Amino acid sequence: MAKFRLQAGAEFDLLTKPELDDALKTWDEMQVARLRAITDIRLPLIMGKAAGGALTLGGDSGQQLVTPESGYIWSIRHLVIEGLTAGASPDTVNIVRNGRIVWQLNGNQFAQTWGRGEMILNAGETLAYQSVGTFSAAGTIIVHGLAWQVPAQLKGRFMA
Repeated sequence: MAKFRLQAGAEFDLLTKPELDDALKTWDEMQVARLRAITDIRLPLIMGKAAGGALTLGGDSGQQLVTPESGYIWSIRHLVIEGLTAGASPDTVNIVRNGRIVWQLNGNQFAQTWGRGEMILNAGETLAYQSVGTFSAAGTIIVHGLAWQVPAQLKGRFMA
């Protein structure tokens, strides 16, 4: 450390150029390591049609499970439900995590984004989609999205 003496007699410890360079290099390495464990995951594509005026997709409805592998967690970043009827009385779909409603989309607002750590899905938790009220869409409904995945022990990376 370099020392400077002011005429007032106060002493300050300041970093030298090499010390500052080392500190900045360490900081950069920490930031790269923090981000290295985050992986983009395309959510499994879920498709289906309404039956009897109701829609149920995902979860345990016999389709591919939307869940992280054991030992990982997801931060859902983007979700889209295509094929919903828009208008004055749009089709409405609840997004359900382990039987509890966590969000709702409809034919007028069929996509949603979340910030990191706002919509967490732990291993063993699944996403499902259930219509609410009158459901008009007769065509194929397609659900897709994007999540960030990290090993469960690094969950704090979504919070920092």
